Amino acid sequence: MFILYKKAKSENEKTSNFCESNEISWPMKEVNIVFSYFSSLYTFLAFCTACSLVPWISLTYLVMRGMRHTWNRWLEGKYPGLEFVINTTARTAVDTPRNQGLICLLLSVQGNCQIQLIKNRVKEDILERRQGGKLVFPHLRTQLTSRWGSYAWVKGSEKEFCLDDHILLAPTTFKGRPISNLNIQDMTSDMIAKLLPGEIPPWQISVITGIDKSYLLVRLHHLYMSEEGLSLSDILSIKQTTWESSPVLDGVFRPPVVIPRVYAALSESTSNMWNEILAQYDPAEKPEVLKHPTLRSTFYLALIVIISTIKSYLSSSTVSLTETFKTELYKRSFTLSLISNSIYNILSLNTVFEMFLMFFKLPLEATKLPIRAIHLVLDTPNHLNLIISLFPDASSKMDVKEIYLYWLYLGHYVLQELVYLFKVFYRAPRVLFEELFLPETPANVHQLQTLSVCGRKVVSWSESVPKDVIKQIAYASGSTESEILLTALAASLKSYFEEAGFSLPDSVMTTCHFTKKGKIPGPGSGGFLCLPLPLTGSNVHESLEEMKKSLFKSKKSQTVFYLASERGLDSSFLLSLLPTLFAKAALYLLSRRYAVSVSLVEGTPDCTLLWGQHVDELMYWRPAQANVCLSLTLICYSDSVTLGVMADAQLSPHHADLSVYFPKYIRNLASSHGIPFPGPSQPQ
Repeated sequence: MFILYKKAKSENEKTSNFCESNEISWPMKEVNIVFSYFSSLYTFLAFCTACSLVPWISLTYLVMRGMRHTWNRWLEGKYPGLEFVINTTARTAVDTPRNQGLICLLLSVQGNCQIQLIKNRVKEDILERRQGGKLVFPHLRTQLTSRWGSYAWVKGSEKEFCLDDHILLAPTTFKGRPISNLNIQDMTSDMIAKLLPGEIPPWQISVITGIDKSYLLVRLHHLYMSEEGLSLSDILSIKQTTWESSPVLDGVFRPPVVIPRVYAALSESTSNMWNEILAQYDPAEKPEVLKHPTLRSTFYLALIVIISTIKSYLSSSTVSLTETFKTELYKRSFTLSLISNSIYNILSLNTVFEMFLMFFKLPLEATKLPIRAIHLVLDTPNHLNLIISLFPDASSKMDVKEIYLYWLYLGHYVLQELVYLFKVFYRAPRVLFEELFLPETPANVHQLQTLSVCGRKVVSWSESVPKDVIKQIAYASGSTESEILLTALAASLKSYFEEAGFSLPDSVMTTCHFTKKGKIPGPGSGGFLCLPLPLTGSNVHESLEEMKKSLFKSKKSQTVFYLASERGLDSSFLLSLLPTLFAKAALYLLSRRYAVSVSLVEGTPDCTLLWGQHVDELMYWRPAQANVCLSLTLICYSDSVTLGVMADAQLSPHHADLSVYFPKYIRNLASSHGIPFPGPSQPQ
């Protein structure tokens, strides 16, 4: 049934695209109307189902959290010499001894690298970096092991740490030939295919000396990035220049603008109100409050005691809640006699008479509420600072008498942003269900989804493409640079399928990771989308249009994935609801569907190492794990773009064809728009 639904959905999309330029017949309009009703009902049912599952999901989360806490405590008791990693991520769950999650970075620098200088700087700037008297990255000196499927750091192993095991000088020849541009790829691939020794901390820097330049190959376990917050720029002390440009994922989610400002203004008003309460009813500020207590003053004093207790308890990890509460009671002289005195004072004749009059005044006060609300809105001068803080540009150009109209605009904007946020979360269950659980359509099934991976990795990378050419193509075609790069990548993947003898699918489902411009990949450096790469285009123009539609559709519908990845929830949500064994099985099944991973590093600026050498070229590979057999990286460094390929060894040697095809299709796109491409001409 699901496959029939996806076929109907695909046919409807094709019909909609066709009908943009052709007149729609009445029967076809009826079909579209029926399908739109069915789609709306489907979205509503998915949302209702998700809402009904919230209590069960919450209960499951609490149960799994308790079980994992108990399991970790048991492991710590059984193995006191180990420090277990508490957090379990998707990469941690699918790690195997033969398929390590090692992130790789290759830097090309001019001249020779002095290995002793590198060791000294890494030791001073990384290994011995301290904050608050503590090491920032303590586990860089610690061995990593595994017990009962959980990672653990070996306590005391830092005493055996030797920097010479981690910063190595690689041989100057490979298979009897000096290192040059002709064999550096083969040598790098051979080094990455080898596993790191298990008796040392899982990171290593290899210094490769070539004929006219040097290379630094960095291999780093993903736990250092997820647990230690270590970025690739930290490990080599890279200095980055600024980069002013917007990321490709702008527009996926429109963050609220008015709501945070209103919240900030309300927080400020609440803070001022709280300070007034403290000034009037806190005995520490006004001791005379205790002389003639009333129910009102006693109520506010109890509120002050409770809030002060909570604040003090949260700010201190050593004092118990009971002791903190007793201290606050004693500090403010809050006793039972104070409560009895306040009750006794309210029973006086004058107080009873005032309460009797207030009972008759309540209806009159209720009728005055709308009038007071109108006066509050029209009392513009008293709220001018708040309005100017919310709308600084517009309010500065308007007369004070006209600013009160912004109260209406304020309510409109807040309501508009709330409706948008509701739509995002209303559609989220449907998007999650379709992307994660609906079976793949037969037209998109391909051989990479059935490949039996061996775990060893091989790599290659393309020749650099001038970024100025990409900009010219984007301007001439009315596209973005990211769309041009992804189109060339899809065309390269299509040629790879044909060259390897695989059947050609309509599109290849990928998990696409976008790194923000001006950042080297690291924790919290980008967003995530499930992006289909269309392979059915007959020429470069048609392929570009299909890619633009695919990217637009993913950005429009997958806001929930982007938000989850921005907050680090894309890899931990499933693991927080299922036991690790079941979550691992689910991840293996999902990685069968998304067997290709794409990373788009949009604009890494020029980098300079702290010891003075400039980085000419930079290549980054995101490790392919579980059943992901092909990891592709588009990295825009300085003024050029390069495609990096990391594949399972089962795909060798055809994996290198991808890096050969990529510049060819960029050249074809440039030629089709009359843009000169540097270098010798290539066959079309």
